[in-house]
Amino acid sequence: MSLIITRKVYNRLKYLYQGSKSVNKYFMEMEIAMIRTNVSEDRETTMARFLNGLNIDIANVIEL
Repeated sequence: MSLIITRKVYNRLKYLYQGSKSVNKYFMEMEIAMIRTNVSEDRETTMARFLNGLNIDIANVIEL
């Protein structure tokens, strides 16, 4: 993958949020972006990334 495409995918991963997507679709999009950019991080970091992009109402329920 070219550097420009990798950078675009990495930026998409960095600023990814759920928006109007289902939680499952948001999760799958995050997973695909992580695979494409070859990001390897521990589970806690991935969970923090995931929770940070969730809609606030859903994130609050999960935090409880």
